[in-house]
Amino acid sequence: MKSRYFSLFAILLLFLSACTVVIDNPQQTPEGEIKVHFIDVGQGDAVLIQGTNGKNVLYDGGRTDAAALDYLQSIGIETLELVIASHPDADHIGGLDAVIDYYKPKFYLDNSMVATTQTYEDVLTSVKAAGSQVLSPMRRSISLGSANLLVIPPPLEDSFDRNDNSIGVMVDFGDFEVALTGDAEDKEFQWWLSHTPDFLQEVEVYKSSHHGSKNGDSEASVNTFKPKVVVIGVGAGNSYGHPTQEALDLYASQKAKVYRTDQNGTVVITGFSNGQYEIVLEKK
Repeated sequence: MKSRYFSLFAILLLFLSACTVVIDNPQQTPEGEIKVHFIDVGQGDAVLIQGTNGKNVLYDGGRTDAAALDYLQSIGIETLELVIASHPDADHIGGLDAVIDYYKPKFYLDNSMVATTQTYEDVLTSVKAAGSQVLSPMRRSISLGSANLLVIPPPLEDSFDRNDNSIGVMVDFGDFEVALTGDAEDKEFQWWLSHTPDFLQEVEVYKSSHHGSKNGDSEASVNTFKPKVVVIGVGAGNSYGHPTQEALDLYASQKAKVYRTDQNGTVVITGFSNGQYEIVLEKK
């Protein structure tokens, strides 16, 4: 009798396994398109990600209240599902309080490391007033319809500076991938390669880390992502000398096409699940 029950159980498992293959076919190609907007906010970063289901995510918001918010309103964005602050530097979060006040996003995510600046306090005040749910900076996958947003967690090491505790994200849409890494420098990349290597993969599009500074990207980062397109968020005539020749040489070593917000304005990339993409520049 026991043997008979075991056989019936084995048959049931085989049946359920077969059903799983039919329901979740790994060969199925996701439909639709996603858009990634690298917004010209001067010397800073702000990236809008539009999924296939109408859900929108903003990753960083530039330095000033107007730039990111004005752009979102100008293209008709009505809701934001999630706002991410990669790390609490002013050129990444200075415009987030105005965005949060206006859109009242359902979720908010930052690296949870408290910064003693008025800019950071303003963002937290807006998050509280908006009633946004604060997410912890852990490994997670967030559905954007047929696309997934993978959160690459920061090290949260007190011995690392703020740049090296940036939250990274990967946008995965079939054969089209995008990587955003805040201001991460080599120390954080090495930590990611040791702790979350499965979240790092070759991509079609990559946001230059730390605005193309000489301390941002390294051979380790560009050899990991192997981007076909690199977008640099940078202000015209900035006092930092961004982007540096060292960074531009790294991208050239991958034969990547480089776009810069100081020269090209806002860069909008439409990605398709077959790995193809289209690029529209505000300034050609």
